[in-house]
Amino acid sequence: MTVRRLAAIVMVCAFALVVCTSSVALANSARMHWEGVSSPGAMAIDEDCPVVVEGEKLVFDVVDFPEAYYGIDGDPASYASTVTATYEFLNPADYAVSMTLAFPFGVLPDYLMDAYYETTKVELDRLLEGGVGVWVDGKQVELTLRHTYFSPYRYFDVTQDLSLLESGYVHDSFYAPDLPVTKYTYRISGVAEDDYAATIGFRWMLRDDAKIMLINQSGLQWCEDNQDDVIVNTWAESGGLVEVYVFGSAPDDLAAVLYEDGSCETTLDATAELVDVSNLAFADIAFMSWSDETSVLKHDWYNAMVAYMRHCESEAEGIVMDTMYQGVGENFDLSGMLLRWYQYDLDFEAGQRLSNSVIAPLYPSINLEMEPPVYGYEYLLSPAQLWSDFKSLHIVINTPYCLVESNLEGFKPLDCEEGYALSLEGLPQSELEFVLSTSENPKEPFLGSDAGYVFALFAPLVGLLLLGVLVVALFMRIFTKKSCS
Repeated sequence: MTVRRLAAIVMVCAFALVVCTSSVALANSARMHWEGVSSPGAMAIDEDCPVVVEGEKLVFDVVDFPEAYYGIDGDPASYASTVTATYEFLNPADYAVSMTLAFPFGVLPDYLMDAYYETTKVELDRLLEGGVGVWVDGKQVELTLRHTYFSPYRYFDVTQDLSLLESGYVHDSFYAPDLPVTKYTYRISGVAEDDYAATIGFRWMLRDDAKIMLINQSGLQWCEDNQDDVIVNTWAESGGLVEVYVFGSAPDDLAAVLYEDGSCETTLDATAELVDVSNLAFADIAFMSWSDETSVLKHDWYNAMVAYMRHCESEAEGIVMDTMYQGVGENFDLSGMLLRWYQYDLDFEAGQRLSNSVIAPLYPSINLEMEPPVYGYEYLLSPAQLWSDFKSLHIVINTPYCLVESNLEGFKPLDCEEGYALSLEGLPQSELEFVLSTSENPKEPFLGSDAGYVFALFAPLVGLLLLGVLVVALFMRIFTKKSCS
């Protein structure tokens, strides 16, 4: 082998190493997972309701899959899949019963949030056109579209979430529409452009008559010299504006201090200038992003804001933790944190039976890492345990797609081969989860598998080792050739 040929091999291996490493990086640079929405069944708001469920039929009409990204100019109206829950109710009592039911159908999935207002409009249009809604004995009935606060990254809890449905404005022990709010705005200067660790902090004494909220808060430090004092902080950059809200009794002075990092131990030679102080009421804050053009009732939005504020105090009472990734931001926008419900009334005579159907949008999770992509659906069956009795459950999945996986065993293809069905006596002990795809056997690409991650981790090391061996061999070849000559 000539020296020139050996050098060429070394160059090819080096190029292959670079390409391999770059491909691994690119394979993980795009988002491949999108969260969907769980759908629980209808539940009675009234306690001690004697009505029983003689049977429930769930029909999933999955005629299409949603796009992974609609964007601001997307067309959510092009997606039409729904779930229909039909309940066969019986009032076994010897007296008339009127009950109010609530059917939660989830928050908007994250792949539709960019098209939030257009999606809301589409859903309302379908509601008016009869595409979704509530029917009793074949006749569509009036319903109220309700909303409650739903914190990100948690599961539906029937007791907790149902309790948030209020008939009017919630009466909270601290928050009220006329609660005074003071907004402080600071402008930062003197922080180096390449300083990404700098933070601005505010020392706050915990007390009962006031709460503090730092927009896009990144950290919280307890003061060692006084356990009743904390430092709330967020990232700082020159020219940036920082907004702080104090709910209730405002302090005479709210000093801002610049620190080297989030530990808030060493101060930084920089400045935070107080450029504005505004006096507001909590109603001004609560309704900042609400409009009567939306589908959200005004008191539902207000109640959701109060619930959000209370939820954000989970780490420290008196500190409203509005973080960059799970907060409402400077616009106090709750749009992505609202659980949507159909609320309606049913009236029974003594011993009367009613057939009640609810049709709601169906939003799956999306996994584009599989080839072809897979779509996961979840329907929460456990809330039905609230009924005094529940006898049978029949599930139908009408779809041209393949049922890849289900946590409930026993699904059988329909005669028309356009779907699957399962019948159960009573409620199962788990929720309903199933996965659909255009193929019966979607596969995980090599780089997305565990073996692929191991390969991605060690391939560059092996490549470098091989490159080193080739370089040594090249120099030995050159040295040997010179010695012979």
